[in-house]
Amino acid sequence: MKQIEVCCALISLNSENGPLLMAAKKGNHASIAHLYEFPGGKLEPNESAKEAIVREIYEETHAHIIPLKQLTPVFHKFPEKEIILIPIKCTLATDSPLPSPLEHEHLGFYTSNTLQSLPWAPADRQILDEWLNT
Repeated sequence: MKQIEVCCALISLNSENGPLLMAAKKGNHASIAHLYEFPGGKLEPNESAKEAIVREIYEETHAHIIPLKQLTPVFHKFPEKEIILIPIKCTLATDSPLPSPLEHEHLGFYTSNTLQSLPWAPADRQILDEWLNT
């Protein structure tokens, strides 16, 4: 089975109510349509996960991010492929615009309580659980 390395960004902002984490909702065209995920994408040949996440987030949202720390990778099987999803905690660069949903139906920053109630893609749910417990 084909195995693909994919990175995703856990972009957080500080607020008066505690940290907010960005989640993105997939549109109709996706294999995980209408589920929430952490945005990101495939690593290019000879590209590190941190390099890939900076590129992918700019391509998908026009935001500039700073990768901080990698979390535990998640292995997930689809019928046609298997992915290794590499989550990376990030922050927005100080000069960055707020992210725009260029490749998603919607994106937003949510509190931990709201995040838990969203319908998540299975692999991303595992990553959210790790983030909530750190």
